[in-house]
Amino acid sequence: MPPRKSTRSKTRQRVNEERVEPAAVEQVAEKPTEEDSDAKTMVQYIVERLEMATTPQRFVQVMGLLFIINLFYLYNIDDADAKENLITVGLTLLGLLTQVAVIFNHQFKQYSAQLLTDEPDTAQEPQFPDFDMIYAVLLPLLVCLVTKPSYLPFVVGSVCQVTGMADLPKLLIAVAAEYQAAGIEDRRLAQFLAAPVLHLLISKGFGFYAGSSLSNAEKQMFSTLLVSLVFGVDSYSQITMVILQKLSIALVGCLVLYTPVYKMYLAQPGHARTGLLTLLYLSFSSTFFFASVYQLKGALGQHPLTWLNLFFQQGDRLRILGAWLISLVLLVPLVFRLSPSWALDTRRKVWHFTIVAILTYPLVSDPFFVSLALIGVIGLFVLIELLRALRLPPLGPFIADSLDKFRDERDKNGPLVISYIFLLLGIALPLFWSGNASTEAAVSGLISVGLGDASASLVGTRFGRHHWWDSKKSAEGTIAFVIVSTLTLAAFDKVAGIDYSVPDIAVACVIAAGLEAVSDINDNIVVPTVMFITLSTLKSRT
Repeated sequence: MPPRKSTRSKTRQRVNEERVEPAAVEQVAEKPTEEDSDAKTMVQYIVERLEMATTPQRFVQVMGLLFIINLFYLYNIDDADAKENLITVGLTLLGLLTQVAVIFNHQFKQYSAQLLTDEPDTAQEPQFPDFDMIYAVLLPLLVCLVTKPSYLPFVVGSVCQVTGMADLPKLLIAVAAEYQAAGIEDRRLAQFLAAPVLHLLISKGFGFYAGSSLSNAEKQMFSTLLVSLVFGVDSYSQITMVILQKLSIALVGCLVLYTPVYKMYLAQPGHARTGLLTLLYLSFSSTFFFASVYQLKGALGQHPLTWLNLFFQQGDRLRILGAWLISLVLLVPLVFRLSPSWALDTRRKVWHFTIVAILTYPLVSDPFFVSLALIGVIGLFVLIELLRALRLPPLGPFIADSLDKFRDERDKNGPLVISYIFLLLGIALPLFWSGNASTEAAVSGLISVGLGDASASLVGTRFGRHHWWDSKKSAEGTIAFVIVSTLTLAAFDKVAGIDYSVPDIAVACVIAAGLEAVSDINDNIVVPTVMFITLSTLKSRT
């Protein structure tokens, strides 16, 4: 008979093995795969980023923009073309979200791999696009829907390039999106190929010339605007837009052509620099003049100077021009003399009220003249800003010193002071989009920027007690914006005889004031654009 000790030992061993094996099996079964671990980590990362990015201010902005889209849908629900255009917009947004997802996934994989190396501290965290890109996408699309829906494919191709995807895939996606938006019967092949390339070049040009003066969203918005100006204006468009198109092409061409000459000027010493500067002035001005004349002569059917002389002879235009010149001669020296004793916001907003004072009557009586005058003034201010930013003698240093007292923190972000150019654009764009008609939508820029925004700033700075979350802007300033803008637009409605209801006007003013209060992007562009879109949408039901 075998010893009892041996039997007990084997029995104990079997029991121990039976106890250990389930635990081992259970441990192996619960061990996650590498793919499951990465997916879970990505989801957690996205949730954390969304929690960090979600703020009350951004929630209000998203709700305001969605409200405008819903208004457009409700007031065009019986229009088959409008509904089809909305579907195109929806597909465009879906395509953009897909781009963002692909880019984020690629960045996250690189980030995860870098964390496993010997230098995890150098890993770059994946990022979502800037929140303000929502304006670079939605505002151009909405403006196109309420003005010229036939040019929606070009806008779609532009907004498809706002993501951080590599250039070549981005261009291919933009061209495909244009064809999807246009339909197979559209024969504008050359334009569909050229528009995305032009948008890419313009956006890179803004990065080169403007640097950090413009945010990424602003660079994309203005790139889309210029592409629309090139491809959305033809011989059937308003003559004002044709003139703006030709002058813009001439100016941009001169900037690109003479940038190397400017770099040569910087490298020259002493007298050689003075001679090259003289050559730069003469060649730039002559090239711009002849390029403009060459283009405009074909569009106007006569020499531009002859056309301009006849234009000023009509109606009261010479009297209005004389009144403007006298007002500026009297007001500009006075403002510069008194401004050192004023607060910064007063120094800046006095120009808003000045523009309202000199433009209100002409805008009602002769909006065509005002739109053409704004083109000239904007072009003049762009040239002045070039002299200031480059400090080109003899006027550049003087202009820089004179305007320095009017700069705010945003103007100090980069080499360009863009506030006053944005102010003029904010007034001019709704007028351009309205076809030079004297309507509430056309004057929305003048009212919202010239009166509403200025009133909000002055009232909020002096009487603001209840601030919007972590913002410097206050509820008192927002209320002032709504009241002043609503009353002014209602008064204009009575004078112009346009059938808007006061509630409709109030809705447009509340949306614009709300976005002005909570957005970080330059409100001189966003606020009048939002008010224009809202008023145009509300008008579409009448």
